[in-house]
Amino acid sequence: MAVYNLSSLNLSKCQALQDRDVYLFPDLSKNGNAYGLWSKKVEELEKQLPGTKFIISGLLEKNATEEERLLGYDLADYLIKLDWRNFRNQTIQGQQAVKSQAEPKIVSKNDNSKVSVNTFSSGHESMPQAENWEQNINELEIYFNRIKLPTEPVRLNQCSIIIDVPKFINSHLTVVKKNNGERTYLPYLNRLQDLSEELTTKYQLI
Repeated sequence: MAVYNLSSLNLSKCQALQDRDVYLFPDLSKNGNAYGLWSKKVEELEKQLPGTKFIISGLLEKNATEEERLLGYDLADYLIKLDWRNFRNQTIQGQQAVKSQAEPKIVSKNDNSKVSVNTFSSGHESMPQAENWEQNINELEIYFNRIKLPTEPVRLNQCSIIIDVPKFINSHLTVVKKNNGERTYLPYLNRLQDLSEELTTKYQLI
């Protein structure tokens, strides 16, 4: 469950988590400010929600590079780098193993319809080849450079609000330039394109 931004971790959104153990993964920040802010916030929330335990994960803080801190990476930025096919393969294999233990195996000599689980193996060979986003990136750069960017937060969609528009643009452009054509980084390019459309239609910045 995402809270959308750093300051949105509040009692109203956490009431549905009453009597649960809640693991939090704060965004990265240059000086670890996000981690520190949420560490203090959970102390208040635990007093307001008896029976609820909040655990702040230090996973990102311990393993992030300096560049990732400066870009303000969050948990999703790491997850999109992974190939979902690998997780599906593990799930299918696990289900097959449980099923084979629970049920007797019946094999027909005339049955030629068996499908191997390996059909879902890693899938790297079948993944699309890297594209070239250079033209898209150049068009976006030109667009953002010739307009006056809003200073107020911008709602990108129902689940995302951009607090600092220039910082968002710079960080996303850095990522797509460095990983041009890599499909796992396509969401960064898509978010930039969505922002340009939002600024054009809602703010009439053309």
